[in-house]
Amino acid sequence: MIVVAGPPGGGKSTLFPASEFGVDYFNADDVAATLNGGSYLNISPETRRQVNRQFELFIDEHIRDGKSFAIETTLRTVITFEQAQRARAKGFFLVMYYVTVQSAREAMKRVAIRADAGGHSAPKKFLTHTYRCSMGNLPIAISQFDRVFVFDNSAFNARPQAVIRGIDGGIDIMGTPTPLWVQHVVEAVARRLNKSPFAPLAAYKLYATEPTLRAIQKLPLRIRVAAFAAIRRLERNPHANERQIGSLYFSAYGAQYRVAYRVDESRNSVTLQLIERLHPLFGS
Repeated sequence: MIVVAGPPGGGKSTLFPASEFGVDYFNADDVAATLNGGSYLNISPETRRQVNRQFELFIDEHIRDGKSFAIETTLRTVITFEQAQRARAKGFFLVMYYVTVQSAREAMKRVAIRADAGGHSAPKKFLTHTYRCSMGNLPIAISQFDRVFVFDNSAFNARPQAVIRGIDGGIDIMGTPTPLWVQHVVEAVARRLNKSPFAPLAAYKLYATEPTLRAIQKLPLRIRVAAFAAIRRLERNPHANERQIGSLYFSAYGAQYRVAYRVDESRNSVTLQLIERLHPLFGS
C-alpha cells in the first residue's frame, strides 16, 4: 500500500504521481476532473461524493484481493489509518511519501498559483484547516506505517529537501538545518513513543529500571527518538538472541549505543536494564 500524502499546495502530485509506482492507482482529483468535463474548476459536491465512493471501493477491493495499489490523500482525516490497519492485517507493507511546505500561508500561495493555471482550488479557511489537520496526522503516520519519507518543498523553484525518514515506527532526521516544523513533528512522535513510560507493544509489556529510564530521558531529543525506535523492534522479536537476556544496538549522530534487556516469560514482559554509549562511529 503506497500513500502519497500532504496538504494541498505542498507539491505531492508533482513529485510523486501515484501513476508512476507501477501498481494500480487512484487520484481522486483527476477522476473528479474527468467527470467534470476535464476541468478541475467548479467541481460539484455531488461529483466529489461520487468520486469518494469510487475511491473507497477501489481501496476496499484491493485490500480484499491482496493487490498492491497507490493512492493520494491530503491526510486531513484518520480514514487512511483505518484503511492501513486493514491492509496490514492482510499482509500489506505500508509506505507513505509525505510532501509539505513550512506554513499554511505558503500552501495557500501555491494553490492560488495552481488555480490561476487552471488547476483545482479551495476556500482559504478549508485550506488552512486541511493543512493543520494533515500536519497533525503526520506523527500518527510515522508511528503506524512501515516506511514514511517526508519532504520539505518550501523552497520555490528548488529541489525538495528530504527531512524525515520513518522506519518501523521510529524516526530519523535527515539534513541540516532542521526546519522548525520538523522539530515539532519529531517532538510529537517522541511523545507518542514515550507513554507510561513507553508505547504499548503488541505481544510484550515493556518496562525499564529506574536508572535506565532516567538515562534515556536525559538523552538529547534526537537520540532519545532513535532509542525508542530501536526499542520498538523488541515488539517484533524479543527472542532474537534466543536468550532471556539480550542486547540491541542502534546508531545515532555519529555514536553507537547498546540497550540491555531481560525477557520474563512469566510476566510476558521485557525489562530494559541498561543503556550505554559505546563509542563514536567516526573519529574520536
